[in-house]
Amino acid sequence: MKLITQALFTLSTMFVPLQVVAMTCPFKEISEQPVWINEITAEEDIITGIGVEQYDPKVHADFFALRTLSELRAKKALTESLSTAIYNSILSNKSLSNGQLVKSAHSVVEQVSELTLPDSQIEARWLDQKNCLLWTQVIVGTEIVNEFIDEIGEMEKEVTQKLDHSLTKSVVESLNAKQFYLNYDGFSKAVSQQAMLTYQGITKPALSWMIDSGFEIFEPSLVHSWLDVDGMSSPYNTSSLEFYMHEEELSVDKMSYILSAFKQSQQSAFDLVTPILHHEGSKSVYSERNPGINFVAGHGVSRIDAPFALGLRFTQDQPFWTFPKVTNVYEQNSSLLTGGFSLLHIATLYKRAALVELLLNEGFDPNFEDVNGMTPAQYAVAIESESLIRLYLDSSKQLDGVYAIAVKKAIYTSNKYLHLNNYSLEWIQTMSTYDGMNYDPKLLKKYKKSFKKKDKKNVKEYKALLKQSADALHAFWKLDKYHYDLRPLTKEMSDANIKRLTDLM
Repeated sequence: MKLITQALFTLSTMFVPLQVVAMTCPFKEISEQPVWINEITAEEDIITGIGVEQYDPKVHADFFALRTLSELRAKKALTESLSTAIYNSILSNKSLSNGQLVKSAHSVVEQVSELTLPDSQIEARWLDQKNCLLWTQVIVGTEIVNEFIDEIGEMEKEVTQKLDHSLTKSVVESLNAKQFYLNYDGFSKAVSQQAMLTYQGITKPALSWMIDSGFEIFEPSLVHSWLDVDGMSSPYNTSSLEFYMHEEELSVDKMSYILSAFKQSQQSAFDLVTPILHHEGSKSVYSERNPGINFVAGHGVSRIDAPFALGLRFTQDQPFWTFPKVTNVYEQNSSLLTGGFSLLHIATLYKRAALVELLLNEGFDPNFEDVNGMTPAQYAVAIESESLIRLYLDSSKQLDGVYAIAVKKAIYTSNKYLHLNNYSLEWIQTMSTYDGMNYDPKLLKKYKKSFKKKDKKNVKEYKALLKQSADALHAFWKLDKYHYDLRPLTKEMSDANIKRLTDLM
């Protein structure tokens, strides 16, 4: 809109009639030629149109008819001034030259400019008696034009969309010719080759052209029950990016190519989030004897499980159940939500430390929350990946909730450990590897001070929660509340779990 206004301040148009021929003029009005006839100057707050009409007895019955047509010519000149300014603004950033669209743009903006004609004023007239020419100067103030800025903006948007649509259609044809289709195959080819594409003299990543043409890397499109990657399972309807991470090696160079494509497109990689998906009936979340949800396991849809598994609590007044109950807000829900993941979430959940480091250096937010309020930094703590934890702790940003998540994970792991106490040590070791579980309490303890430093606001509350949980486990042992048919809970097992919790206090 600024371009339009600037153009209107400086533009003036003259409408000139046919060849002037000397003749006897029946009108006797005599005056000196005014300055504005030959010296058309632009004023900052007005737009000028000048019209000239030559007397013809076959056309003009009298002086009034001559004046009327001269005024019409001046107003037409004014219309041309307005529409040309708006039209040039609309097309100023377009490399596309399309005759039909140019014609459409001109036609549309003329409609807007004509809205101002009723507010135009006759500024001056002059009769060139020698040539029987009547000159008329018409002006309109820019404050009048500004009243129509919204209408002009809508017309500009309409024409721009038409131009963009034509451009996109042509780009898609060029992409298809190179087999960069707007699907996973095209995405995989573009990223694997780190391909560039030149269109109308502009060269940029092929993926950038794809993105501007409507391709979405997070759109769920590939139907798989799940993808198992490094102990992390993806949900149904996997996106192109996630499937590529599973099928191919998404290196730092390739991720840099993706980021470069977004920087040169009309979208921002920082705004990318996965869709929010409903998983109705996918898991029985609440059960009086729930042994704990499989958290970040190598099977099932564990990405869904993580936020809910962290809701487990030990309470001293719990009935004689073998395991604690789920106490988060989803405890009686049969429908779970997952999604709202950023690129940094995805790289973290797939345990790609090199990609996490790249994204952090690019400015991605470690505190960006998904639909369940979980941040990338919190997931790094939850899955107990030391390489990821170190990256997040070394970042310059304060981290929200990392100590809180360390506490929640310790409580969850203690509960899971109690559950596994019912099985043989060999089976426990097998499941530990298969589930991606870390039963060694040393890792979270190792970074305890850093977690507290990065997450000061949660320390007091969650130290109290740890003490409550440790006291509850001690009471369970003393009152023999925890028991199982195969292997009763031993004092050694109880002490080990209490120590796991108190190490974080």
